[in-house]
Amino acid sequence: MKNILTLDLGRGWIRYAVTSETLDVLESGKVPVESMTEPEAVFSQMEMLGRNYHDRVEGIALTMPGVIDTEHGIAYSGGMYRWVKDMEYAKIIEERTGLPTIILNDAKAAALAEVGYGSLKKVERGVLLMLLGTGIGGAIVNHGKIVNGSHFAAGEFSYMPGDYQDREEGEDMFSRAMSINRLVEMVKESTGNENVNIMKVMRGLSQRDPLVEEGVRLYCRRLASFIYAIQCVVDAEQFTIGGNITDEPRFIQMIQQAVHERYETNRFKVTFEPVIRGVSFHEDSRKYGAVHLFLQMQKEEKK
Repeated sequence: MKNILTLDLGRGWIRYAVTSETLDVLESGKVPVESMTEPEAVFSQMEMLGRNYHDRVEGIALTMPGVIDTEHGIAYSGGMYRWVKDMEYAKIIEERTGLPTIILNDAKAAALAEVGYGSLKKVERGVLLMLLGTGIGGAIVNHGKIVNGSHFAAGEFSYMPGDYQDREEGEDMFSRAMSINRLVEMVKESTGNENVNIMKVMRGLSQRDPLVEEGVRLYCRRLASFIYAIQCVVDAEQFTIGGNITDEPRFIQMIQQAVHERYETNRFKVTFEPVIRGVSFHEDSRKYGAVHLFLQMQKEEKK
């Protein structure tokens, strides 16, 4: 049975796991990245992990933020890791670990988990939206494959403008308008309570707190407008919504309601209302998506 070392690069940390092709997690953990501005702080940790597990795995599958060319192993950008620009990222890791390596965008990895094993399986055309603390991850799925676009940037929904006005510092941009941090701000405003975090929002939803629901409802209405805009271009049959907040079922229900209302009140009946579902996988999604792609690419190499 094949085992893959999955690495997930986040803000100041790397999650790692030895995962089998049947998705059994044999070992896992997390190591810090001491500096986000120094490449060696990242690569030295990856090298250490690769060498530790060298004899137990077939290769490395790394998920990371940024615009990524998986086929050629190039990272054109790296999200919060600003030093990443047009780098042969996979080659660097291969040379330092001695293991074949693939790299892929973290949101696209989450989408692949849903395509391979979860809510987007057998969905011909779908969209994944990951509602994150500071932004929006995303991916477009067509016939079971991720749409990369001409420059590997398809699905970078964070940068979508909210309207035609060029607002100061991009305040209407999808990532700023609809981040989880913005949801918390909306709930602070609706409750009049500054002592609010995402866990308190989730608890308020589960308890049907009307003031919490008021803030979340406003957020969902705005999110529905962005979903409508994406749908006008993609014509997806399903949008799958992920992020920690979707652990609370009430949140998905409120998005479904907001999207339905957006279509019911729209006087232009030319687009089709998509199905809204939550993700099947949460924290483990990127890991499972990375394994799915690693095995897929190995099969294609053998043809």
